[in-house]
Amino acid sequence: MLILLGKGFSVTRGRISPGGSVRLSVYMTLYSIAHIALLTYEAQFFDPGQVLYTYESPAGYGLIALQFGAFVWFCAAVGATLSAVPERRQFYLPFLGAYAFW
Repeated sequence: MLILLGKGFSVTRGRISPGGSVRLSVYMTLYSIAHIALLTYEAQFFDPGQVLYTYESPAGYGLIALQFGAFVWFCAAVGATLSAVPERRQFYLPFLGAYAFW
């Protein structure tokens, strides 16, 4: 949802390009499959005696990488929207700051 808003959907434009829709669909499908696979791997091979937090395991590193990839795409989408529609700066700068922190 944040990537869609970052791309300007429903804020500066009513549609996402067909190529953008395909990329977003492929990314979300791969993200979901990888997330489920990593959580399944964690459930099977996670030893709570050796690892204190979920994110200290190999599966946790994969989950962090997925979140970081989504963050980079979100920042790039906001940057592209700001360069195309600079008059929306009053909305997108606080939006980027709030959700980058989140």
